[in-house]
Amino acid sequence: WLKFSVYYIWLMLASLVMIPLSITRPGSVDNARLGARLMTPMSRVLGLTWTLQGQVELLTSKQPCVIVANHQSSVDLLGMFQIWDSVGRMSVIAKQSLMYYGPFGITAYLCGTVFIDRSNIK
Repeated sequence: WLKFSVYYIWLMLASLVMIPLSITRPGSVDNARLGARLMTPMSRVLGLTWTLQGQVELLTSKQPCVIVANHQSSVDLLGMFQIWDSVGRMSVIAKQSLMYYGPFGITAYLCGTVFIDRSNIK
């Protein structure tokens, strides 16, 4: 529980830092790269290492692509943050309720996250 607490505190503090930095370009996916850089040290703090498998060369391709990352925990976001600089411009799809998670939701919105209502089948 201590590591989760440290993670969530860091995430909220990074979100608070990101809000004023992103407000001049609301909705820009370029804002997210800075946020990812603020979060990458957290992997080391938590003792996590990440290994990319599969067709990793596609991450640096200039062609549009879809990366599907079904996650088990919010900590899995750290893995996505690790690849953000390699991918460059990347947009995220998230459940709509995350938009209301305080500073994190505001920052996600400012970083171009596309929120979807999972209860609406249309």
